[in-house]
Amino acid sequence: MERGYKHELFLREAGFFVTLKHADSMPDTRIDAFLAVNDGGYPFLLGFVREGLGIRLVFNCYIHASLSRELQGVREVEVVEIAQGVERKYRTELLHSFD
Repeated sequence: MERGYKHELFLREAGFFVTLKHADSMPDTRIDAFLAVNDGGYPFLLGFVREGLGIRLVFNCYIHASLSRELQGVREVEVVEIAQGVERKYRTELLHSFD
């Protein structure tokens, strides 16, 4: 990611929540989608912005295998971004890619 941040992930009956606390100003663009990836047994959660014919990765974190399994039926993410006292909330899709 171009900016520093801290993140928290929560899976509850109400949905899957990702909170991003940015170290500096709020990014201009929102995350377009998250992708749950299992790369050789190592599950990751990637967040990206669509650009032209491709994507730009803006979030990348390892997730526990049990969370990866729990996310298989989830199709949407509740995102909360916080920067310099400003909070932005939105929903985006959760895509899946497994071996």
